[in-house]
Amino acid sequence: MDDVTVDGAIAAATYFISLYPYVYNTGDLSEWNTLSDPECAFCSSVNENVEKLRQDGHHLSGGGVTVVRSSGTEIEVGKWFGAELLVEQAPGVNVDSNDDPVSEHIAGSRYKMTYTITHDGNRWMIREVEPQAADE
Repeated sequence: MDDVTVDGAIAAATYFISLYPYVYNTGDLSEWNTLSDPECAFCSSVNENVEKLRQDGHHLSGGGVTVVRSSGTEIEVGKWFGAELLVEQAPGVNVDSNDDPVSEHIAGSRYKMTYTITHDGNRWMIREVEPQAADE
């Protein structure tokens, strides 16, 4: 992730998606927000959803993600990158403050995550994420 290359961008996207279950499990959005560009609609929606869960006294248990396949491209040398990850989300349960189940997530759900990522010379920023259900 330290390299400003396609591999670095893929690593940043991979790290970012690994934060997805973490923020839902813990409510800790600090690292998520550090990597999220203010204009990233997906990033903001996750932030809002996590805040809503916390307000309701809920959190997610489980729901980890595994990257099955990844690829990337450099759009503008050293600055703009694209990445595509095929991820599988493990089962998860939305639980209340007593750890009683509220709702469940389907096991083995796969998503194609398409990222637009920038590097400002100091750090990676996730500019856009487009998730789509994947059949593969």
